[in-house]
Amino acid sequence: MKIDYNKIKDDLCKYESIGSAVSSNGACLIGHVPHVAPFAYLHILFPVIDFNEIDQLNNQLKVKIPRVYETFLTEFSNGLSLFSSSIELYGLRTDYSRSVDIRQPFDIINVNQYEHAQYHANNNIIIGSYSWDGSKISINCNTLKLTRFDRDTLEIYNEWESFDQFLLIELERLGQIFNLDGTKKVNDTTPIL
Repeated sequence: MKIDYNKIKDDLCKYESIGSAVSSNGACLIGHVPHVAPFAYLHILFPVIDFNEIDQLNNQLKVKIPRVYETFLTEFSNGLSLFSSSIELYGLRTDYSRSVDIRQPFDIINVNQYEHAQYHANNNIIIGSYSWDGSKISINCNTLKLTRFDRDTLEIYNEWESFDQFLLIELERLGQIFNLDGTKKVNDTTPIL
């Protein structure tokens, strides 16, 4: 299963009808949802990073980011916020200001070096999270499989064979949970165990 990032962007852009904008640092904001917060958007695509920045991430993580996630960061988005932060995919964060005009992804370095260093030590990179329950999403650098696990107990809740499979399944699943006006049909937006 190979991802067509143009199709994914087209699918996300169907929410432009409720508003879109570009932040001062180039983040693409899709689907204005003021019922969540005045400056909230359903999806945020962050400007891609280059290979020098990938090298910076690899050096700080002390492991090579799998090519599939490297491609995501350099060709599609440096991290990603989907469906009102239901899923956050992490990237390289370069600005920690709280300005609403500067949108940045959650920091992939911080979560792997400080919050979950023991998990990262097992050749896994935490690449994201689910906001509903705080569970984390990781990719194994050897098998390239993804897991969703409890942030405290490390219990595995879900597994996907690849990043592509994860992203396509979750986009479809979440697309069924959200209305075109950006409202949720249900509260819990995590995958079924």
